[in-house]
Order: sequence, then C-alpha cells, then structure tokens
Amino acid sequence: MSWDLRGRRVLVAGAGDVGVAAGLLLHAAGATVFGARRTTAAVPPPLQPVAVDLLAPDAFAALPPDLDALVWAVAPHIHDPEAYRRSYTEGPARLAAALLGRGDALQRVVLVASTSVYGHQRGEVVDEQTSPQPSSFAGEAILAGERALAALPVRTTSLRFAGIYGPGRTWLIERVRRGHAAPPTAARFGNRIHRDDGAAAIAHVLTLDDPAPCYVVVDDDPADLREVYAWLAARLGVPLPPASDDDATTRRGGNKRCDNRLLRATGWRPRYPSYRDGYAAMLG
Repeated sequence: MSWDLRGRRVLVAGAGDVGVAAGLLLHAAGATVFGARRTTAAVPPPLQPVAVDLLAPDAFAALPPDLDALVWAVAPHIHDPEAYRRSYTEGPARLAAALLGRGDALQRVVLVASTSVYGHQRGEVVDEQTSPQPSSFAGEAILAGERALAALPVRTTSLRFAGIYGPGRTWLIERVRRGHAAPPTAARFGNRIHRDDGAAAIAHVLTLDDPAPCYVVVDDDPADLREVYAWLAARLGVPLPPASDDDATTRRGGNKRCDNRLLRATGWRPRYPSYRDGYAAMLG
C-alpha cells in the first residue's frame, strides 16, 4: 500500500529550488500544493503561492487551512549558528505544532535535513543506523530539529541530504574552471545529490505507507574528491592547482561515505547515480 497523494493538501514551507521541484512532482501526483516563502515571484503555477516569513512569530495566521502534509525545506540565508537554530531547530517543530494545535489533520511531516549530522572525518561508511556525531553548529542544529519534530504526535521523516548540485548550482564547476579548487593531498570522500533526485526523494517518501524516521539522500557514488576535481578539470580543459589541505570549503563536508541503500530499498532510484552523470548533464 501507499499513501495516496490525490486530494491531499500539502504545504511546502520554503519553496525554493528544491521545494518547488518537489512541489511540482507532488502536484503531478494529485496533491494541492502551497508554496510558502517571503516573496512568491519564484513560485510557479500550478503551485499556490503563500507570501509569509515562516520564521516570524505571527507566520501561521497566513497559512492555508486543512493541511494534510508539511514539507519543511527552509534553508538559512547565512552560515551562522542563530540562523541554523531558527531554520532547523525551532522553525519546523513550531510550525507543525501550530498546525496540529489549530486542528489540521496533519498526517505527514518531511524535514529536508542534511548529512552534516554525521561529522565523521575518516572516510567511514554512514547510514541511518550510524549514530549522528555532528561536528559543527549546523549539524547540531539540524539534529536538534529532527528530535524536536520526532517528539510531536505526527509521522515525521527526516531526509538527510548530501550537498545539492544541479541547475543553477555550479559553484564547484566554477571553482575548478577558475583554478580555485585544490584537490586534497589524501583521499577525502564527498557526497552529493542532484536537485532533481532530491526533489524526487521528497515526493517519493510522502507516498510511502510506512516511512522510516530518516533516510540518507545521496547518489550511488561517494567519490574521492581528488577524482571528482580531476574529472571536472579534464571535462573543462583546465589544469588543477597543486594538492592542498588548506581549502576550508572542501573540509566543511567532512570525510565520509554516505550509503543510500535504505532509501533505494523503498523503490527510489537516482536519475543521476554518479557525479559524472549529473555534471555531464550540466556541462552539455
């Protein structure tokens, strides 16, 4: 059995790039989808736009009634402890509790979270059974938000996304093109998910009759960053700078290999199973 989306009323809180892509898939499956964000010019039809600051104390009065499901896809605008606390620890649980408190028959909540809850640094394989060990304020705030949602009387699933890339997310391509991406001196594993595959995971999990409390949302290829940088440089026809361990951007993602087998076991499959597939589509 599956949870039928036809006729459901779904709020995508944080209708940005990933949220909109997921919302379009949910609408195609028969749901009425509301896309909430501060400014709604980027919320396309057939999604129904809701202009609201989701982190404001009075945000809930502006939301549509009788919601069946909530997707929290709000990302902080700055890499700051307070911004992460508001976006991940306080925001989603407060909104879900408010919807339940006003009488909505809320049945599902999906939190777009992050693999930063795993602060592993030795190339370990991590999955849903791995005890989270956040090593940053971002991972700590996200893990606290997961636990706050799990305490509410509603079925909640946390989707731990790896680094998102895809249309409009070309920062690594540009770093390599400009000679700013120094490969690490030793093996360092990175994890990623294409925007379209992440959006498909959100929509897919909402159809599951009995979803797990969390899923790791990554592609099939936790690749050594030296390999990724070299492949991109070859495709772009540019040299790589000398290997270095001074790149803070490279270090921020940790050094781990995220395993997506639990999500794949539910029937989800990435359209872009490796960085080669996703970046090749972007580069044309």
